[in-house]
Amino acid sequence: MHYVVSISLLLTGFSSLALGRIGSKKPNVLILLADDLGVNDVGWNNPETSTPNLDSLADQGVILDNLYSLPTCTPSRAALLTAIYPFRYGLQRGFGKHVPDGLPLNLTILPQYMKKEGYQTHALGKWHLGFCSEDYTPTQRGFDTFHGLFVGDDTESLADNNNLEKEISKEKKKKTEKKRTRKIRKNRNTRSLEEEEGEEEEDNDEYFNAEEEVEEENFDFDIEKDSYTLSRTSRKLKELRPKTNTDDSKIDHMKKKEENKKKKEIRNKKKEEKMKKKKTKKNKNKDLYDSSYYAKKVVEIFENKDKNIPVFLYMSFLSKMYPRTLKLKQRGQMIKKIQEKRGGKIQELDDAVGMIVEGLKKTEEFENTIILFISDNGARAFTSEAPEIDNPNYPLKGSKGSVYEGGTKVPGFIFSPKLERFGSRYSKMIHFVDILPTILSAVGTNTRSLPIDGVDHWSALEQGVQNGSGPRNTMIYNLDDNFVQSVLRSSTFQPKFQIGIREGDYKLIWGQSKSLHRSYRDAKDENGINLDAQIVELYNLEQDAGEQENLAPSQPEIVRRLQILALQYTDYIIPPRFMGLQTTDRVVDPTLVSGGITGWCKGVERTECQPSSTRSFYQLSSSTMVEVYYGSLRNQSLSCTTYLH
Repeated sequence: MHYVVSISLLLTGFSSLALGRIGSKKPNVLILLADDLGVNDVGWNNPETSTPNLDSLADQGVILDNLYSLPTCTPSRAALLTAIYPFRYGLQRGFGKHVPDGLPLNLTILPQYMKKEGYQTHALGKWHLGFCSEDYTPTQRGFDTFHGLFVGDDTESLADNNNLEKEISKEKKKKTEKKRTRKIRKNRNTRSLEEEEGEEEEDNDEYFNAEEEVEEENFDFDIEKDSYTLSRTSRKLKELRPKTNTDDSKIDHMKKKEENKKKKEIRNKKKEEKMKKKKTKKNKNKDLYDSSYYAKKVVEIFENKDKNIPVFLYMSFLSKMYPRTLKLKQRGQMIKKIQEKRGGKIQELDDAVGMIVEGLKKTEEFENTIILFISDNGARAFTSEAPEIDNPNYPLKGSKGSVYEGGTKVPGFIFSPKLERFGSRYSKMIHFVDILPTILSAVGTNTRSLPIDGVDHWSALEQGVQNGSGPRNTMIYNLDDNFVQSVLRSSTFQPKFQIGIREGDYKLIWGQSKSLHRSYRDAKDENGINLDAQIVELYNLEQDAGEQENLAPSQPEIVRRLQILALQYTDYIIPPRFMGLQTTDRVVDPTLVSGGITGWCKGVERTECQPSSTRSFYQLSSSTMVEVYYGSLRNQSLSCTTYLH
């Protein structure tokens, strides 16, 4: 009994101490999550980049120089909100919009913890953690409100900034039309339309010019009749018609021209109404890609909040701009335009942050708000003649989707008026799984007993730990195995896995550097899936942040040590669920409030796996699904049971 009382007093004292550091009133917590922002995209790392509002906050806070995410979007968001590595619950690869998966329901996530601490919880922007079951959606996972999109990537083509493929098509069409016009004029060997217009007033000509509105582009020149034969076209064409000795033909022509003009007005009006209706329906959620739109929503929440109740707000911007559907050749043609538009999106993001800060100051909430700014992963790769300026991940190697530094090391800072270390840089290793315990500690919650992978950095951030090791010394970039289902087991089974791990300054990449794909992806070549080479690479990041010198051949002892360390985690890898299983229904609908349809799958509570001697097995019931897998990192099969909600 005395032990329980002592612990209770200790926890109470700890909470009081933590709150004493940040003030007696619990602070608001605002997480600003950017989409695919590289370390070279922000002003505090790249003077050529203009992000004044972000720079101002960073200069007043603590810049996180060694902040790490997962290689891709969904795993990063899962790690952020759960403080648990995604490989432990099967989300190390993410999932597609038609796959019936989501963040397992048995996991407690950050807003649920914050509600226990008395916070109002709100989510805005991009969710990307499941929507096929309503149980996966934000308001069922601890958020009081949600305003945004369940999926972002697949509906972003609605935004004007992502219509590059249409722009390329228009430019190509214009060039083709010009070539066609020149060829027609050359082959016909006749006068240009401009010359005909100039001769229209001459009475002694054998012909006069008539301008007619037509509906199709087909027209031919008849050499024998020396006149144009018109078919319906969509533009104004000049027609050579013989003059008569009377004005009747001119009068008839003028009447016809007037009639055609009225018909055109009617057609155009109907077309405009149809296009307006279509555009209104298509772009119903266009604002949901606009950073300033969300900034206004953030300010509204703070304007309407109860002054006595703190707010936790998760703001996930849809700030990236990539031509996902463009071919490589087209990307090369459009690289400058892509970079310009991407720069515009970053500027919009920065402006939105400025709007939020101004709103917080007007509502007198700024002095009591912790602001964490981070990116969900590195940026995609861009070819550039000046990489130190244009490459969003410079000077790092790799990009989004890989476990190289360029795909996982992201820009970030934490700002709070209660932090006294203004303008400092925090050089210690901090991972997305560390954000939850750090935030909870900042608001006075003891996180030591939580079943999580994350560690608390709040005290280190306050005290400015510079010498020696920080709270974290070991980090998982990602762990994954091939996990071939038993029905595909064959004698030609090829090893395929991914291990990225760091201990101290040393980083090991073993297997594949790029994230493994789920089976909903297209085959990589005509003969089937193209396996990336299995590599073994070792880097000393303190001396070689750009990962240019592979030390594996010269440091086999360190390689082996890190391999043994990584293999201790591989027994806890859960295979990605529902590989190859997709709905054929339309589940992404831009006309809906959140851009997606729910209710077409059962939610997953959890997945449990254990070694199995069974060679082949699959079972599906109303409450469970059992599958057997073979992997590269185990000598025996793995039987996994998924419990459905």
